[in-house]
Amino acid sequence: MILLSIIIPVYKVEKYIDKCLNSIFSNNIDLSLYEIIVVNDGTPDKSMSIVDAYSTKYSNLKIINQANQGLSMARNNGIAMAKGQYVWCVDSDDWISHDCLNLIIKHIREINSDMFAIGLMSVEEKSGKSTYVPFSRGSIKSINCRGKDFLFDNNRLTPTQKYIYKLSFLEENHLVYYPKILHEDAEYCLRALYLAKSVNIIDIPCYFYLQRESGAITKSYSKKNFDDLVVVFNELTKFENKVATEDLKFWRAEKVVCVLMFMLGAMAKVEKQIDHFLFWDNFDKYYKNIISENLWRGLFTKRLNRHSIVMCILYYLSPHILFKHIQKKEL
Repeated sequence: MILLSIIIPVYKVEKYIDKCLNSIFSNNIDLSLYEIIVVNDGTPDKSMSIVDAYSTKYSNLKIINQANQGLSMARNNGIAMAKGQYVWCVDSDDWISHDCLNLIIKHIREINSDMFAIGLMSVEEKSGKSTYVPFSRGSIKSINCRGKDFLFDNNRLTPTQKYIYKLSFLEENHLVYYPKILHEDAEYCLRALYLAKSVNIIDIPCYFYLQRESGAITKSYSKKNFDDLVVVFNELTKFENKVATEDLKFWRAEKVVCVLMFMLGAMAKVEKQIDHFLFWDNFDKYYKNIISENLWRGLFTKRLNRHSIVMCILYYLSPHILFKHIQKKEL
């Protein structure tokens, strides 16, 4: 019986895919217990030659070929083909620990949870420095909780790779990644966590998340980043018809804070790439109000710590001031 399906979208990762696949197959575990679904998203490089070599050696590796549709659709199409009880989206430039699959399978067998949240290591590509990314800023008190409790309790919510989802849970709730946008994780993870009746936390580093020097969306920002964050905000607003009345103030606060923090990250980088005055003119015209109109909802909930509140107030007063604050911190 297949207990776990690992979904790996592939696009222009010739440099990384071998390490990713090798990290999975180096786990000493029966191949019949899991499958790997590689989704070739129309990659133009030699990534698939490397994947093909693995597929001739390992019978549990399956390949889906598609025209380039982006990360969201690659994940959606891979999940649609999954046969496992649970699915795990692993990015092709990342890798997993050599002994984590037995641990994950053990949890799947023993605990019937809608989601598992696993430990994540952030790795800088240039220096190789690894840093464990804790789940919370000191608020988690139990390794088992409702998804909404995890969501509203000051936890780090993304990226989606830190979660392993029960396939039937995704299907019953019609959870799919929004196509052709950046920051799709934020939109997906918030909805999934709110809907999950149970989340089990595996507070052990299983996943290594590579902070790439180039070619990754976290290192290059454009107007599309901001446009897509508006899409995320609007989709999370539409989702409110599924949110219980008693949860609405927390959901709205979480939505605002999540989108705001991504925008702050983009602000800190995008100004270095485009004309200063053009950037702020576009920001004030298209993006500032969508946050400012909703910002105060987030200031009086347990989701925000003191630092977040200061950041929000600075943003409300002037994004320019806040940007200078962020820039100074980065330097």
